Amino acid sequence: MGADDYVSKPIDKTELVSRVLNRLQLAQMRHRQANFPAKVSSDF
Repeated sequence: MGADDYVSKPIDKTELVSRVLNRLQLAQMRHRQANFPAKVSSDF
């Protein structure tokens, strides 16, 4: 969380949902990237 997470009032529901989905996608990509080397090495 940082300055880019600031939402001014009144809150636009569409923007809020978009930001939440974006954060979830970023977290998922980071999780996949962190686990990628372990998956590759276990396949060999």
